[in-house]
Amino acid sequence: MGAAALKAAELLPTEPQRLSALRDALHYQSSQASPSRVTLNGHPHHRLPNTLNISVDSVIATEALASATDLASSTASACHSGGHRPSDVLLAMGISEPRALGAFRLSLGRWSNLTERCAS
Repeated sequence: MGAAALKAAELLPTEPQRLSALRDALHYQSSQASPSRVTLNGHPHHRLPNTLNISVDSVIATEALASATDLASSTASACHSGGHRPSDVLLAMGISEPRALGAFRLSLGRWSNLTERCAS
């Protein structure tokens, strides 16, 4: 446990900035791939460094994820993952039900990098 705490302390000063840069690159690449269909859910700057929540118009996220088995993503919050209904949080933010149904929560972590196809 002590060794793990020391390793975490070594990574802590740079990890949030690295993850923010990866998150922003993922958002940019997603937006460029389909500019008129990808929408950021949440504040563009004040958000967690390792999490990206986007909606893709005309897509049902649960159906898309069912066929993308190598992608580390969810359609709801971590405590409600696996559901087939829109996120209550997104609905409370005023996001429409169709847009909330197309929402993906992508999480990045220690082993995520720009050359990987999926976020870990």
